[in-house]
Amino acid sequence: MAAVRKSTAEQSRSVLIVESSRAYAAMLAAYCRQMRLAPVVCDGIGPSLGRIPTLPHIAGITVGAALDDGDGIDLIYRLRALPHLASTPILFITADDDAALARAALIAGATEVCRKTTHRCVENALSTIGAVSNAPRRNGRLLVIENDPALGRLIASVCGQLGIGVDPVKSVDQGLALFHQRRYLAVVSDVILAGRETGIDLVRRIRRIPDDRARVPILVTASHDDTARRLELLRCGADDYLAKPLLAEELFWRLHNLLRRAEIGTPLAPAKIASANDDAPLAASAHNALSERETEIAQAITQGLSDKAIALKFGISFWTVRSHINRIFSKLGLFNRVGLVKFMIQQHPPEAVRGGAMPLRTKQPGK
Repeated sequence: MAAVRKSTAEQSRSVLIVESSRAYAAMLAAYCRQMRLAPVVCDGIGPSLGRIPTLPHIAGITVGAALDDGDGIDLIYRLRALPHLASTPILFITADDDAALARAALIAGATEVCRKTTHRCVENALSTIGAVSNAPRRNGRLLVIENDPALGRLIASVCGQLGIGVDPVKSVDQGLALFHQRRYLAVVSDVILAGRETGIDLVRRIRRIPDDRARVPILVTASHDDTARRLELLRCGADDYLAKPLLAEELFWRLHNLLRRAEIGTPLAPAKIASANDDAPLAASAHNALSERETEIAQAITQGLSDKAIALKFGISFWTVRSHINRIFSKLGLFNRVGLVKFMIQQHPPEAVRGGAMPLRTKQPGK
């Protein structure tokens, strides 16, 4: 009977707990069960690496700083070398308040660092890992415009996790024909499509519809190095973009957050849609409220740097970067990075955004 329970648990979303302290591992396991996650406990590097091939789906990993057979940071490096764990959340847990150790863990690939005594930090990190299991399912459909069958299947699979059906088409004309017939929760489109028109044309045409359908959330997929098209998509009114190759987990959260913002009424309002289409600048007074460091971080986000990369670039902690970003969003009245990128490209020419020539100082000393 115990073997049956073990098999069932490991078929669910597992969290690999690598921790030398049995008492602390038991506490982490209890947290995981509260989040409807299946804890799998190992006490060292060797046992954890041996166990990984037996787990079909690892939702997250916790790694203690000091393990029975080595160093937790070394394990993180080895975990990140496994292709199927490249994007898996890894929580590094340490008993010490050591900034250098935390920095080393982030460089190795840890997603977050928590102290053992800061239980709220650990609970929040595990709740984020479990959020896919607990995410609300929605009723409705998405319009998916994609001419790559493999990507279409990936998008349909992710939408299935959200409880959403999809209507797949391959061209702008086919997509708009369906869009005028049905109500959709959101639209997902590639930039390069069958026919002459692109995803950019699709965004423009939807945003010009003279009724509330113009407010539908739109996510567009584009190549990572296609800067010009990505910036143009934001100018035209796309709510979000996702760089290829697509990661299922990232697509899940992009869609989840997009739909959640739509439900609480934060997508572009009609006046803002017109402003985005007309490329009208936003008020500069809000931008002048940013400090020099906040402006540097806003520029780095516009250039596509992650929070971890920004921390390394400026020699500050990951948490300091997060704090700056939250203040930037609060000062500018924004909800996400896409809104910040739109703001920055309206304040500065695209050449400055791409080339790093954007002015950094927005406040005079002493003011």
